[in-house]
Amino acid sequence: MYFYFEQLFRDALTGINGTTVLPTIVQVATAILVATLLFNVYEAFVRGGDVRTLGVGAVKYLVLGLVLMNYSSVFLGVNTMFNQVAESISRAGPGGLDVFNRFADDLANEVSSNPDVGQSLWGLVTGSIAGALSIEMLLLAFVVYAVAYAIFCVFYAFYGSVLYVCGPLVLALYPAMSTTSLARTYLTNLIIFHAWGVIYAILGCLLWAIHLGTVSQVLARKDAAGFFAGLGDALLLGLASILLALCVALIPFIARRLVQGDVGSTLFAVVGAAMTAATAGATVAMNGLAALGGSGGGGGGGSSAATAGGSAGGSGAGQGGGPALGVASQSSQAPPRPPDGGDPPAASAAAGRSSGRRWKTYTPMDVAAMASSGAGAAVGYGYRKMRAAFGSGGSNADRED
Repeated sequence: MYFYFEQLFRDALTGINGTTVLPTIVQVATAILVATLLFNVYEAFVRGGDVRTLGVGAVKYLVLGLVLMNYSSVFLGVNTMFNQVAESISRAGPGGLDVFNRFADDLANEVSSNPDVGQSLWGLVTGSIAGALSIEMLLLAFVVYAVAYAIFCVFYAFYGSVLYVCGPLVLALYPAMSTTSLARTYLTNLIIFHAWGVIYAILGCLLWAIHLGTVSQVLARKDAAGFFAGLGDALLLGLASILLALCVALIPFIARRLVQGDVGSTLFAVVGAAMTAATAGATVAMNGLAALGGSGGGGGGGSSAATAGGSAGGSGAGQGGGPALGVASQSSQAPPRPPDGGDPPAASAAAGRSSGRRWKTYTPMDVAAMASSGAGAAVGYGYRKMRAAFGSGGSNADRED
């Protein structure tokens, strides 16, 4: 095993298996499993003899009975599977190195062998402000990092031991529909716990890639991942230690967010907001273009209609001497409505054209479809024009011959 917290957890499991705690827990869980099966039969009866509910409960009872018979082996198998994934990630990155544990060892060696640390201590004794700040930061960082790493390892072993011991009692509640949610919550926490090691390995690969994996990398580059350049060795190591301590402390929270889907829901919320903004923009643009086109077309139509009516009236008056009527007034049909479902051009012009137009929502897919349709129409129109031109040219050549 590459990681110290894995070995610590396995030692805790060995100690638990050496007692009679787990066999007693399994016996109690077996009794609870039988009771939940009977309760599942009652639930199927209340539902009017639901055979499906009864069959699902029987399958759950069979599977969990087999799990409880080999509970220790099943739990260790799941733990080994996640540990192998974490170790594979660590082998692909820093070559199987436990970055956080190695950094702690390097800090201890650096304090004992580096003369700069001694000079900083002497500055603290003599009252030098720079020396006092450097050594205070260094000591604080050492303590914070050591405590954070120790808490993570101990809490990993403690959390895993609680899940290991209480697992049979909670899993036995799974067959009954009323208590299934409790067993599902336990399974979710079990996956969160095992995800700690995977995230630990991923963070180790990241720190190794940005040259924060060992003390020698930090001192060789004279910075911490590009930050804190130009500082002394003691202050630089202190700030780097604080960064690593924060990474270790955030592992449980990151694992919980990932497993429970908070990151996915946040991502979907961002995508939904982007689609809403794109839809609003497309709607404003398309309705604005439609309004501009409608106003221009309506104005031109109105003037031409007026001109046509005036000319017809003038000619009628000159020929017959009677009253002249326009073309629109002579027709018995109503004026055509615009394709977007708004008011007729005359009514729109009388009402200001803005109040009668219906506001339509356009999505980005609608805009893309309209653009594709327009491009296809343009290509077809050009093709017909070219064909007509070549066809007319060929007919003229035949007539000349």
